[in-house]
Amino acid sequence: MNKFLFILALLTLFISGDCFAEPLIPLIEVFVSQPLDIHSSDNPNVKIYDIKDADRLLDEINNTIHLASASEAEEIAKHFILSHQQVLMNDYYGEMLANQYNLTAYPAIVFDHGRTIFYGKTNIDNLLQKYQGGFR
Repeated sequence: MNKFLFILALLTLFISGDCFAEPLIPLIEVFVSQPLDIHSSDNPNVKIYDIKDADRLLDEINNTIHLASASEAEEIAKHFILSHQQVLMNDYYGEMLANQYNLTAYPAIVFDHGRTIFYGKTNIDNLLQKYQGGFR
């Protein structure tokens, strides 16, 4: 049965032409704790998480509503959260992933859902070459 599945998978690769395609670019997740200049070509598989951005945004709103009345503060907070909802969700998702990968320092560049982690580097193109060259 396993032999049959293997042959079927090979035939599927040959028929689809995927065996002749460029090597797949893995998912690359970049975790930073401050805005950094990340060096990467326009790679659609790169996802950047600023894990401290949500804290900075919340500090900003707290400083803004600190002097407002209760009703004004509620209105300002609603508007702020609605206008930054996607950023906040992305940042908190990044924090969750950083905990899942047990990251110990930032910046951290993670390949293939935690299989390989590079710390302290920001040139994704160089790290991708190393990763694809067998440094795992």
